[in-house]
Order: sequence, then structure tokens, then C-alpha cells
Amino acid sequence: MSAAAIRAWLLRHTPLAEDLLAGRAFEETIRARRIALGDGDERAYLRRLEADADESIRLQVAFAVPETWLFRYRASFDWLRGHLLGLRAAGLTSLRVLCAPCARGAEAYSMAATAAAAEFTFAAIEVTAIDLAESHLEVARRGVAPLSALRESMPEWASSFFVADPRNGVALRPELLARIRFVQADLVAAADPIAGTFDVVACRNLLIYLGRGARERLVERLRRWTSSEGVLLVGHADAAGVLSARFETVDHRAFAWRPRASAAVPRRAAEGGGTTSQRYLPRSEAPAEARAGVPARPRDAVTAPESSRPAATTKIASGEPRGGRSGAAGAPPDRDGAERTFRAALASGRPAEVVAAAEALLRIKPDAVDALLALARVRLPDDRSGAESLYRRALYLEPGCEPALLGLATLLDHDGRHAEAERLRRRALRTHLASAERAADAETR
Repeated sequence: MSAAAIRAWLLRHTPLAEDLLAGRAFEETIRARRIALGDGDERAYLRRLEADADESIRLQVAFAVPETWLFRYRASFDWLRGHLLGLRAAGLTSLRVLCAPCARGAEAYSMAATAAAAEFTFAAIEVTAIDLAESHLEVARRGVAPLSALRESMPEWASSFFVADPRNGVALRPELLARIRFVQADLVAAADPIAGTFDVVACRNLLIYLGRGARERLVERLRRWTSSEGVLLVGHADAAGVLSARFETVDHRAFAWRPRASAAVPRRAAEGGGTTSQRYLPRSEAPAEARAGVPARPRDAVTAPESSRPAATTKIASGEPRGGRSGAAGAPPDRDGAERTFRAALASGRPAEVVAAAEALLRIKPDAVDALLALARVRLPDDRSGAESLYRRALYLEPGCEPALLGLATLLDHDGRHAEAERLRRRALRTHLASAERAADAETR
């Protein structure tokens, strides 16, 4: 008996995507679990799976990479802090956050610290952290993040909510850890595992591991769990196509979404903390920093709503110069200067500057994938064909480029080309898993 029968069983009884259940990595995972349990062959292990729900969970966890670290996607947390300060300025007095899945806790700690940094009192913060694996939750409940969870520098505004831990990590302050409720549950099970709605829902890079039916079911639940005023934070590899039916983008760089008006769920008194209006204070009682105002994103920012973006006026069919020279007559192109200018333009967030700097860089360096991606993002609202060409050119230069794969998949989804979009997301998933495995191998060396 081969692992094919186990794969067929998993496809029938778990929500995992087909891509996870194939190839050498799949067979090695089955073999490792079988040997660890002393099962002589695949048939014996299949019988165990059929009889032991806990082993099914352990196997699902083995296929999905539970990678997480403190303040992963730093831009998301910087944006979220500003958003929450705005809610405090509007008078919101308590905050409900859902972190699903939470893996070993680093993201739940980050969410709690961000809420505290936005001047919500500890008593006003309620974080519900859910994961399928009880073994993950046992670690998460300790409140300690190992050094491996510090892959990016901790935001200065969050550092006061953590203390050094004698086990060479950092620990969330106990009084803030007490505001996190850790729950074992299956997010895509037949019965909805969560009641109520939340002001912030974080669901990072789970959708990529799910088959289409489970993915759509989870998105429907995410919509129900997100209050009408709430936001959903996802990961870089999550399928925008399936999200866009229920949500609309708030900020691309933060991977932040909000419920569409027709899909919004009002927060009810029975769902904790009273109605929305009951949970607000008069504006004069909002914290001083919030009353001063959170700096608004420029109206012409790259990540601003589509209606506020100016059209890109210059087409690029290739990276070849279209005449003229960069710099003084007869001078060699300044590649380093062009790259510095491009990075500065990206940081500014102003589309006109991004377009000019990206085009200038491409005239000097036709294989600058980052410049192609930046142009595609600016062009997307007004020139879908041009954006598609740019994404495809980026993939020609770098076939495993995740942002290009996912950006093109999103564009194709919006155009109704769902089968091709799904193939691109599968390629992105394979790239994502390979990258995660390399990172895990590097940590063990």
C-alpha cells in the first residue's frame, strides 16, 4: 500500500489543499509519523488516522508550516497601531481581537502589545487566540517568545510591553498575557467555533493551506467575525480573489481589509461589551496622542483606495530605453543613484514619483524586478493589461517571485480567469513552503 491511500483519506477528511499532499515532502512526512508511532506500514498508519482524531490534527499541523514571529509584517502592526489610535480618538473604550490561528503565540502577543501601545488599558483589551494544535497552545500560554521569534527589530513603541526572559527570549508582561484567551478549535470545522464579532481579526497565511471549499467557508466566517467597523489582517500569500467577495482593501502594504458594506456584520450587545455606540466615550475623553490626530496617509499614496490613485500615463512594453540619456550627455548611467532614487520614491508612496523612478531604473537595469512590481501596482486600477504584462515580465525574470505570482493571480481573479489564478497561487504556495523549509533548516544549523 502506498501513501496514495493516505492522501485520498486526507483529501476527504481534512481541509488541506491538494498541493500539500503530494511529492517527496508529503511521503517523507508520512514516513516520519509512521516510524515515530511504530506503525509497520502505510496501512497500519491509515487505520490509526481513521481511529485517532488527535493524530489527524498532528498530521495536518505537520503539513502546514506554523511559522510566526513577533511583529511579522511590521508594516501591518505600524498601520494597526495608527488605526487603533484613531478608534481611541473616536471614543472606543474596549477592544476585541481575534488571532486565528495563533500558532505558538508570537502573533497574539504582538496584537496585545499593539493594542496597549494604542493606549487601550490592559483591562479594556480582549484577545482570543485560536489554534488547531493543543501542543502549540501549550507553548503559547507561557507568554515567552524565543530568540527565533525576533526576526525583525521590535517596534520601539512595543518594547515596554516585553521583558527579558531567562530562557534567552522575551516574555510578554504577565498582566497583558492575562488578557489573551487561548482556545483549541478547528476554524473550518462543520460547526462554527466562535461566537460574536471582533474589532480586529488576524488570519495570516492560513488560506494558502486550504482547498477551495474550505477556503471559501473560512472567508465567510471571517466576514461574520469581523464587525462592521472592524478590520481583517491577512498574510502576503493569502488569496485576494476569494477575499474580495466579502472584503475590500484598506491598505495594501499592511494587508488590511474591511467588510464590504453589503457584507458587514454590526456588533450586537449580546456579543460582548455592549453595542458600538455604548462602547464609545465623548471625544474629549480620548487619549491626548489620539486627539492630536493620527497622520493620514497621503491621498495619492500607492496604497490609497483605487479612486484616489492617478492614472499612470507612460506605458512600458520592455525595459529598453525609449530615447534620451540618464544624467549628463555622454555620462554612464548612474545605476546606484537610480536605485536609491527608486527606494526613496517607494518610501514616499507618491505614484508619480514611483513611476518616474521605476522607469528610470529600468532604463539602466531592465531586469529590476522590484521596479516592475511597483509599476504594476500603480498601473493596476487603470491599465489592467499593462499591469498584467509587467507581472508576467517579472515572472519571466524571476519565476518564483511570490509578489508577482500573487499580484497576477489577484488580477486574473478579478477578470474571472479563476483557473489560471488558482495555478499561480499554487506556484506561490510551493515557493512559500520551500522558503519556510530553508529558513527552518538554517535555524537548526
